[in-house]
Amino acid sequence: MRFLYVGVPLGAVVLARAGLTPAACCLAPLDLPGRRRVRRASAAWAPSQGREGALVLGAPDLEDPGVQAALASVRPEAILSFFWPRRLPEAVLAMAPAWGVHPSLLPAWRGPDPTYWALRSGSATTGVSLHRLERAYDTGPVAARSSLAIRATDDSWTLVLHHRRDREARRDPSARPEQHAERRPVEAL
Repeated sequence: MRFLYVGVPLGAVVLARAGLTPAACCLAPLDLPGRRRVRRASAAWAPSQGREGALVLGAPDLEDPGVQAALASVRPEAILSFFWPRRLPEAVLAMAPAWGVHPSLLPAWRGPDPTYWALRSGSATTGVSLHRLERAYDTGPVAARSSLAIRATDDSWTLVLHHRRDREARRDPSARPEQHAERRPVEAL
């Protein structure tokens, strides 16, 4: 499947390692880990899709018609947004079905900094949602979510680490289940 990835550089690296190589990447912010790895690896990503390499744009202006034409030229069949810092323009959303990964259990904590707001409000759980991108922020239908209990000692970083360990424990049958007993698996909606 040809897909357009818009988001933090490390997300593109993780997708590629899982065998899901984007036909095009829009990366932002550029000071986050993974940017150089994306640039180095992207030449090998797209030959299976009939291209010489994946199109990689660093912090592009998605409102620019030239950028939109370049993205449309890869003929994406889907768009995946992972922590893209701005709203995707309607012209980009019209290219293919668009999905976003949001670090909360939508509809709770729509908008920026949902982890902060979940912690500040004293929420007992948080998580990650995969949702359809719509014109307004974080309002599309939720396709799947994974929840995570918030411990009294958690902060934004420990929540990310706990969620990652939970994913690894579900993949590794030798992991000790008592370490992850309060976590819930992905729930398809």
